[in-house]
Parts: sequence; C-alpha cells; structure tokens
Amino acid sequence: MKLNEFLPGTTSPMTQSYALANHPALTYKVVEAGILKKYHEPSIAKSLLRENKVVGSAIESSLEGDSRGEVKIVSENGDIPRIDTDFLKKVRSVDWYGGYIEITLDEVEDGRADAVQTKVENLAYAMQLYEQRNILWTVSNAQGLNTLTGTDWTGSSADPLRDLQKAKNLVKKDGLPADTLVISTSLAEYLSSMDIVKSRIYNTNGSQSFVNTGDLPPLAGLRVVVDDELDPEDTGIAYVLRTLSCGTWDVRHPIRTYSVDGKFLGKDMVAYKTVALAKANAYISHPKLITKLTGLLG
Repeated sequence: MKLNEFLPGTTSPMTQSYALANHPALTYKVVEAGILKKYHEPSIAKSLLRENKVVGSAIESSLEGDSRGEVKIVSENGDIPRIDTDFLKKVRSVDWYGGYIEITLDEVEDGRADAVQTKVENLAYAMQLYEQRNILWTVSNAQGLNTLTGTDWTGSSADPLRDLQKAKNLVKKDGLPADTLVISTSLAEYLSSMDIVKSRIYNTNGSQSFVNTGDLPPLAGLRVVVDDELDPEDTGIAYVLRTLSCGTWDVRHPIRTYSVDGKFLGKDMVAYKTVALAKANAYISHPKLITKLTGLLG
C-alpha cells in the first residue's frame, strides 16, 4: 500500500488524493485515511459471524440450549407436538479496544512516507489482529458446542472426509447445514498431502485454483479456512460451523480515528499522535451450529 493509494478521488477531506506530491507535509488526515483504508480490507474471522449493531455497553440476550420435540403425523383426535428450545438469559458486554501511533516532526518535515506508511499498516493490522483473536477465541471457548473425536490425519487411519461428514451431521441436527471448516496450518499441510485433496488441488483450474490462490479447495462441501488462532497450541483441533448463524460480531462503535497535536501532549518532537478506537465483541448465540473436532494430530 502506498500513501497515494489511501483514498484517491474527490476533494472531500476523507476521499481526496493523499499523494506525497500533493501533500508535502504528511498531515494527520493522511494518516487517519490510511489507517481506515488498510483496516477495511476483508477479514476472514469477521466472515464467520454476522455483524450486529447494538446500543449500549451491556446487552441482554438468550443463549440457546437443548431442543425438544419433533414433527410427526397427527391423527384426527391427536395432539400437535410441541417443538421447544431452552434459553438461558445472559448479559454480555461490548468492550473498547484500540491503539495509537506517534508521527515525529522529522517524519513530517522530511516527508518520510515509508516510515509513516509502516506505522499506519502496523496499527491497522493490530486492530484487525485483536478482532480476529477475539472472534476465534470466542468460537473455540463457546459453551455447549458439539464435540467429536476424529481420526489421526497424520497416520494410515486418516479419514478426513468421514470426520467432516460426522461433524456436519452434528451441526445439521440443529436445523442448518455447516458451510465452513477452520483448521490450523499443520492440519492444512497434512490435508494437502493426501491423495483425495491432491487430486482436487492439481485438477482445479481457473482464477480460483490452488495454484493461483494458495487456498485449499472445498472439502465435503465445506469452505476451508486456515487460521492458527483457533488452535494456538497446535493440538489437532478443527471446527466445522455454520457461518453468520452461529453468532454475532456485536458492534457498538465501528472503528474511529482522531489525532492530537504533540504540543498538547508535552512532546515537542512529536508532530501528532493518531488513535484508532472501536467498541465491539464476539458472541456465540447458537453453539450447536459449531462442531469441535479433536485428535486430528494423534
């Protein structure tokens, strides 16, 4: 990303071109626009949950529990069966998170675009990383999700398709089919070495092929997402889930940026400090739409 790629276009303060040639002084608007531009790049973790705009810092919600009853034939004098679900009321919080960078007088006066760009990208990435970890930690620690012990994907008994189908069946019992598999880098490597996956990798052409994207092809009808945050200790855990339906990304305040002049901070050599701040939290409302697969690395 270059500074002149931040928000090219009109002369609006938030959309004008911020090329260094047009702005010899790197003003705070350049930096704020760059943070927002980089931050809004697509996020895999956020694609797992439905965004939910909330009011207030504490939210009362209902956590889904066990379901009872089933639809059946009703005789002329019979009773229609009741289909019921237990719900547990819960109050959850939405928390502030953020960070800041400082741009020095020398960086501004000397036009050090590369140094400023690095700071911009690092702050935007730090915001994204926090959100990714928040979401994936919430998924992996959800109470009441389905659990299943799979086969050892490192040995001769490996049967990933059967494991995934079993995991999908557990999710489907709650009424919605699973659509996504989240695995670690290690599990992705073992899958890539299996013949059933190799044949898909090397026989899939086009712009979406593995050769072009580096992404594993769908398995058992599941989109494959590779991310180590769901299994940081690399113990052989995978998750099969229904995206958007299993939970929400509760947003009270989307990302905002503001800057403070260094002289107001008592820092003579700082041109300005730029802050990125947001208020949101992940929440799993339907844990039964998630299956945790364990034992995949023996």
